[in-house]
Amino acid sequence: MTFDVEKFYIDFTDRAIYDKLEKEFPKKFTKKDLFMFALITGYKSKIRIPLEKRQEFFWASNLKPEDEIIIKSIAVTENENIDILQDNEKLIGIAQDYARGGISIIKKTLEQHGSFVKYIEKEISDKSEEHGWT
Repeated sequence: MTFDVEKFYIDFTDRAIYDKLEKEFPKKFTKKDLFMFALITGYKSKIRIPLEKRQEFFWASNLKPEDEIIIKSIAVTENENIDILQDNEKLIGIAQDYARGGISIIKKTLEQHGSFVKYIEKEISDKSEEHGWT
């Protein structure tokens, strides 16, 4: 692990959404996996929301090398400067902000569709039909 932090944080108000996702996914996903999913969702949608009330979520030691690459790549792209890699606080802050943005999207999806897994299954099925993969 190359980040000089012990823990990653989420916003206290988002904890219930992460807990619901942990229960909903048929395969056991770790808190780190859910954070990375939210991070990528937020980045893809270009939504960053700063944390207001931090809550510990997972140990940084749970990150795999590929997770670190994603986090660092997003930070470098966001800042258009490789020097960001020297500032762990900013680097992790960017990741946490995008994860909060992503979890806000996931929350809206849950509110509209009831089940995130069912929503994803339907999206995959619709795309498969659209492309003739069924």
